[in-house]
Amino acid sequence: MPKPTVRTGQTDVTLSREAFERRLRERFYDPAFDAVQAGKLSVNQWTEHRAFCFWCLLAAGSTFAAVPLVVPEARAALRQLLA
Repeated sequence: MPKPTVRTGQTDVTLSREAFERRLRERFYDPAFDAVQAGKLSVNQWTEHRAFCFWCLLAAGSTFAAVPLVVPEARAALRQLLA
């Protein structure tokens, strides 16, 4: 196997604190919003069709199950942002 060549001379991509915070807020992802959206879609499914799709319920259930897993990380990130 040939040895890979090392790439050098790339530009520095260091962000200022202000630019980092701006980009962080632009790309903010809230898993609680996914849970709200899954609940809304489940209610909508029942009101429109009077039935539930098994795969839709499975997806909604896994979304609800993931919310408690991300709460500690979300709290730590919020504390760091506010500090």
